Amino acid sequence: MITHYLPQWLLRRFGSPLYELNIFTGNVETRSVRKAGSGEGLWSEQIEKDLMGTHDNDAARVFRYCVNGKRRIVFSEEQRYTISLWLALFMPRVPSTFEAIKQMTQEALDNPEIAVRILYQKQRDVLEIIKRDDANAYAGAVEVLGKYAGEAWLMATAANMVRSRHVRYVPDSTFAYHVHLKTTRSSGGIRENVHAVSLDVAL
Repeated sequence: MITHYLPQWLLRRFGSPLYELNIFTGNVETRSVRKAGSGEGLWSEQIEKDLMGTHDNDAARVFRYCVNGKRRIVFSEEQRYTISLWLALFMPRVPSTFEAIKQMTQEALDNPEIAVRILYQKQRDVLEIIKRDDANAYAGAVEVLGKYAGEAWLMATAANMVRSRHVRYVPDSTFAYHVHLKTTRSSGGIRENVHAVSLDVAL
């Protein structure tokens, strides 16, 4: 399925045919609006139609009614928010973002200590996940060892499971990318989203 990191309504503003430069090879090729600014299967059909499609359509309406042919551009607060969110989506939807996520997940696969470091950086989150998913284990450790020592033991156990690769501690890169796209409006960045997904996968 063709997925667009540049929306078709925006590409149509440049006329036809379009010329696309491959920044890696230096080659220039002609593209139709449907093929330009796109890749094959960059994300799921649900993201293309629901997430990207919704933001693209909302931005297109604002452009059509408030920008196109206007000598003076005035946005309402809601329209300003719509355009800002749409522009913010451009960074995560470009192909280089997916490549960065693939690189980060591979680095964590090659070196489990990266994931262990994340566990300890997010200790509060890790313990909350343990409480949520295995309340008996958490309560038992705290009851026998006390809160401080019990939580330390649970953290050490989680870390050793990662080091021994007894758990799948790295998310599939495609899944992590989809989560990143879906949470862009509240995201602190690629690395934070991949790390958050890693915690749930590991625990």
